[in-house]
Amino acid sequence: MDYERWRKKKSKALKDGDLAQLIVCCKELAECNVFHEKYHDALEEYKEMERAAEAMHSEMDVARANRMIGEMYCEMGEFDKAISHQQRHLDIARNQNDKVEQQRALATLGRTYFMMADFVREGDYQKKTAALGEAKQYFTESLAMCEQLTDSMVGSKQRMEMRARLFLNLGLVHDDEGHVDSAIDYINKAVFICKKVDLWEDLFKAYIGLGCTYNKNGMKKDAISTFDKAVSVAERLSSKVVSLCEVLSHKAEALLDLPDFRGARQALLRAYKLNCPSSAMKKEIEKKLRIVAAMCETEVKLTDLAPEGQEAERKKLYESLGDMASELRNFEVALTYYTLMLQCVEKCGDDSKALIECYVSLAQTYKDAKQYKKAVEYFRKEVALEKGNHEESCKTYLNIAELYHLMGKDSNAMEAYKAAKSNAESCDNRRLMKTVLCNMVQHFKELCEFQEAEKIQREMNGLEFGESSDEEDDEDPDKSASGFGTHINLDDLSDPEMNSQDGEVNSKVSRTRAKPRSNIHKKNELGETPLHRAAITGNLALATKLLDQGHSVDVRDYSGWTPLHEAANHGFYEIVEILLKKGAAVNDRGGSECNGVTPLLDAASCGHFEIMDLLLQHKASPLMKNNDGCSILDLMSEWKMYAERQDGRLDDDTLAKYEAMYSRLQQILERAGYKSSQKRSDATTPVKGNPNLRRTTTRNVLYEEDDYDFNVRIPATEMDDEGSSYSSKSLTKNNHRGAGASEYESAMRAIRFRSKDHMGSSSLIVEPKIPALIPAGESVGDDWLEEDVVRPIKKRKTSEFLGEPQRRRKSDGSPRPHQSPKPSQLEALFPDSSNDEIDWSLVSDLTSSNSVNNLADKSSPSTSGTCSNKLKVMNLCRRKELPLTTGGLSQEKIGRSEFDIPPNEPRLVSSSSSMTCIRILVEGKLLLVPVPSNND
Repeated sequence: MDYERWRKKKSKALKDGDLAQLIVCCKELAECNVFHEKYHDALEEYKEMERAAEAMHSEMDVARANRMIGEMYCEMGEFDKAISHQQRHLDIARNQNDKVEQQRALATLGRTYFMMADFVREGDYQKKTAALGEAKQYFTESLAMCEQLTDSMVGSKQRMEMRARLFLNLGLVHDDEGHVDSAIDYINKAVFICKKVDLWEDLFKAYIGLGCTYNKNGMKKDAISTFDKAVSVAERLSSKVVSLCEVLSHKAEALLDLPDFRGARQALLRAYKLNCPSSAMKKEIEKKLRIVAAMCETEVKLTDLAPEGQEAERKKLYESLGDMASELRNFEVALTYYTLMLQCVEKCGDDSKALIECYVSLAQTYKDAKQYKKAVEYFRKEVALEKGNHEESCKTYLNIAELYHLMGKDSNAMEAYKAAKSNAESCDNRRLMKTVLCNMVQHFKELCEFQEAEKIQREMNGLEFGESSDEEDDEDPDKSASGFGTHINLDDLSDPEMNSQDGEVNSKVSRTRAKPRSNIHKKNELGETPLHRAAITGNLALATKLLDQGHSVDVRDYSGWTPLHEAANHGFYEIVEILLKKGAAVNDRGGSECNGVTPLLDAASCGHFEIMDLLLQHKASPLMKNNDGCSILDLMSEWKMYAERQDGRLDDDTLAKYEAMYSRLQQILERAGYKSSQKRSDATTPVKGNPNLRRTTTRNVLYEEDDYDFNVRIPATEMDDEGSSYSSKSLTKNNHRGAGASEYESAMRAIRFRSKDHMGSSSLIVEPKIPALIPAGESVGDDWLEEDVVRPIKKRKTSEFLGEPQRRRKSDGSPRPHQSPKPSQLEALFPDSSNDEIDWSLVSDLTSSNSVNNLADKSSPSTSGTCSNKLKVMNLCRRKELPLTTGGLSQEKIGRSEFDIPPNEPRLVSSSSSMTCIRILVEGKLLLVPVPSNND
């Protein structure tokens, strides 16, 4: 064991008087204690490390020891002591001018103040705000100090790690301050840096922070998606089990908020099966799983009740769901079920006792949810029904007084205290009277009315109390956690969906015949197995053969879709049926790119009513929602609206099937306490014509910045699109263009600033969100690659006249401009010619850009090579030509240095050092013909 090994080394160091080794041993022993959460023992080791460092006169070791001592005090909640030691760390680092330690000291102080803000007593907003302000200031100073560090001080990757952690911490501080947009921006910067330099541990923490921020602010879809990405990262970590348990617990909370109890149960069950090594986390997971499993059972009981009647039983089940949701501190869901409970009681008639139970539950839950005004409303309704029950009325008025105090309404609070005192006197309960008077004394002291406080104190001192304990009444209420799910054996819980979470081969498939030589699970570029393709194309014979050969039922493609998803999406009833008989996971929520779509929701989005009925017969849950919070009724309504918008009114047969299924599911959802929210018209765009919603695939997701390295990169190839496209899984045209443009800009920016550090840029590239399902009419199948690169016109290697090469300058790469040469330049080119032999105006006219353009317009479209060869033949054949300048034709002398004859062609040797070129129009084609000079 490491602890024993370091303890022996420490003993030897003490014996030998080796202070340097002693410092190392104390540090290692302290870290072992921290790992096992033994902070007091770790604190003693760090103090001994400090003493050894002081004996060595090692200032920086003393500073580091103080930093760690401060962190131990911080873990124990003693923040003043922590800040004192960490401030000493900072002072020493500044005296030593050690910028690296200064950066760490500032970051540590920021973390301590941030933790202090979390420990502030509820209601003390001023102290919490001050602590958050200090944390933000220290984190900002640490970030500025980080910018001053160079590669010689600290490695580039370590500097990026520092920056990522600071951005994450700043994001969390801004989130606590209520600045949601800036919080998300900071955390996204941390995510970007972590991806760039492969900081997996920090990337996991950033995803957790980002997901919690989304969930806290009601962005459930983004929260669940982010937690799914965190799951992918957790698979890479050395602390894989603990990390997976943590993120699955967070995901379950987000799913409970939808609410989707079955989905939360799946996440918690997976975490429980991992057998978390952290005892505290394992206990918390077990508690949550037990409650959520009981909630799933209660939901099933609700759906089994008749649509009408049985209100007493329904009220009891609603109350149970509300109590369990409150135990999970999911107050929004609890309020929903308590409200349904109240409606059931009101239907049964005027039962005062039952109404009081409902009002108390609602009032207490509103109080826990910090909706104080609504809590006061229901407490007052309770008091109105209590009538002669002075004891309960006294307790209720105490609650009302506390709520008014939290709302800052002191006068109303005092009136409530007086009413509570009056009821305590009426019921002659001295202990209750003492409680009322104590609260009044405290209230007067806070208002600085000390005379009134002393008066109430004297009155309280004059009371005589019996021998019974004051704690007798206070211990009774806390019994809610004792009975939820105690009858459930967690080890007996199972979920088929859990067996295929990672897309691995499911071990529960039926194997009637084994063929080890055949690779039946071979995947294509989309991650689709042969069974996926059979489900997509409706090949029943192939699907049956594959299943008989032992093909996995719940295998996933690269986007997370199973064969059952594909068959339900494409409407192949027989294939759905055979997959269900083989034990396919009927409530599978798909992978991280599937938006929580189950096969039933998939079929509902496409209007496949027969398949929906079949899935319901095999225990598919109609209560599950996708990550957008859309229920099955929402998706059906959207399908109907879209179909009618595209094709007009539905035919009678389809409409009848739709109404029957909708009515059936509506009754089930209403019995379970769900209401259909037909408010989404564009959240999920349903079908078109043949109502198959096509899915996005990995090749489309490759353009998403957030999916950095966690989707397999498979090259897209064009494939046959007969009958059906791949499980569609492709982008809409506009989205594809946006993603491509953003990707191009990102790539160009990366190339341009490769050597520059621009991680701190305030604007990050946000890729477009890609929906899990898109309309079939907008699916491009495998023809997804757009011809957005214009094929350039092949440039001519030589000019249309005289075969002059169009080269580029080596200096700047720009084309050679057509300029009129000066006479002095032409004299150098024609040393054998006198000035009177050359008509400079004609030469200038010939070499001007306009002349060149005119020649190009009038010349033959034939290739330059052909034209050049013809000119060479004419040059050999025509040694003597009559002067044609009398006809008004221009002429030019061109030196041999202007020719660039390819090396594979024979060089033509002229008999003179210069020649004359004339223009001749032959059959509508303008030719430039070289002729010998007059000297020849």
